[in-house]
Amino acid sequence: YEQYQTFSQRDMSAVEVVYLFADGVYESEKRYTDNQTLLCAWAICADGTKQLLHIAAMESESRAGWEMFFDDMLQRGLRQPLLVISDGAKGIHAAIERSFPKADRQRCLAHKLRNIQAKLPREVAQLILEQVKQVYYAADRTSGETLAAQFIERHASVYPAAVQCFSE
Repeated sequence: YEQYQTFSQRDMSAVEVVYLFADGVYESEKRYTDNQTLLCAWAICADGTKQLLHIAAMESESRAGWEMFFDDMLQRGLRQPLLVISDGAKGIHAAIERSFPKADRQRCLAHKLRNIQAKLPREVAQLILEQVKQVYYAADRTSGETLAAQFIERHASVYPAAVQCFSE
């Protein structure tokens, strides 16, 4: 606990965060967190290193919880990142907009792929997800938009829920 206290109170003003990742973690051993969610933030820094920034137990992934979590890091000197990556939950999205107004926001690709996969039959999921990844990993925006339009046209009538999730 002493190590956690030192970690969670350290000065963050020298950390040059480029990409900030934020997510809630639900541990199977909730007795350690008193049934709370662990809010986590980690970064890719300007020097290319990955760094765990903060971890804290909260009642939920509510907007208020995320705002308290981000405020704590900001009060310890965390500078505005260029990009914040998270899932699509409304609470974290609102907290990111409030706490990091200068940063761009991106939906986490892993979360998005899981959401799309949940709307597909198991036997075609991997094939469809590979097509989705081609869109996200396209060489440029124009190519990505072309691939996205083709994906939507090809699959909208057969897998409408997955395509709607992709389009969002």
